[in-house]
Amino acid sequence: MSTAPYPLAISLGDPAGIGPEVIAKCWDSRDEFRLAPFVAIGDPRSIAAVWDGPIEVIDDPRQADSAFDVGLPLFQLNAAHSDTPGHPSVAGAHCSLDSLEIAVGLARSGSAAAVVTGPVAKEQLYSIGFQHPGQTEFVAERCGVAAANVVMMLAGPTLRTVPVTTHLPLSQVARRLTSALIESRGRATLRGLQRNFGIPEPRFYREGKGERVEERLMERFR
Repeated sequence: MSTAPYPLAISLGDPAGIGPEVIAKCWDSRDEFRLAPFVAIGDPRSIAAVWDGPIEVIDDPRQADSAFDVGLPLFQLNAAHSDTPGHPSVAGAHCSLDSLEIAVGLARSGSAAAVVTGPVAKEQLYSIGFQHPGQTEFVAERCGVAAANVVMMLAGPTLRTVPVTTHLPLSQVARRLTSALIESRGRATLRGLQRNFGIPEPRFYREGKGERVEERLMERFR
């Protein structure tokens, strides 16, 4: 099994959502996929509702490594009441937001290697005052990163895709697209590919006249 100097911090997301089940199954498959240690953050009742595996409650991220082979390491949060899977509630929204806040705090303090976020119920989050389009923007704000310097990247072995607009109805996309927005996303993507993926001269593709045209980000977004 691969190891990391610090565990990944995984927010469970909404207790009534699919996050608890997905994270539990990841722990079940830790040897098969050679997963590095991680610590989940959330209400243990949401895991127990969909999984009967072992849970190891910890209170320090440094305990995740030794606990990982015993049970699913968990920072325990208790919602006001337990949720039924598939039926999100206001109490669950508070729990999911607290989980996300703690995960980001662990990463910012250097106690976690990175943050992984479980799915949330946005309607419930908005009802308790959440003011960000999504979790990506929340993390950026907490880390002091300007919105213009943030992109959401879908990364695969050979292709990485960055949407220019996010969290918008399709009917609004055309009105939001501007040259300035495209350039901003391009520059942020360039910096991320260089810094985080070690690609000194990234290239990108665009569709043009029925064929895929390759361009160099270095040349376009200096």
